[in-house]
Amino acid sequence: MEERQYLLNLFMKQLARCPYLVESEEFYLFIRPHIEIEKALTLLPRLSFSQLIDRTSKYYSFMGDISESKIQG
Repeated sequence: MEERQYLLNLFMKQLARCPYLVESEEFYLFIRPHIEIEKALTLLPRLSFSQLIDRTSKYYSFMGDISESKIQG
């Protein structure tokens, strides 16, 4: 049980460094499901490649580095 708790805490800390994931609709549905998660995810609009790039580009430069303004510490 302690190992699972440790790994979950580690996962959450790593997740917190990815604001584009934490701020996503998918994460919100996962963390606070109002209906069955699989059904809820099918109701989300499918994002195009350009929409996915737009979602993450505000946190990363074109070179792939994390922008200084978005680092959470």
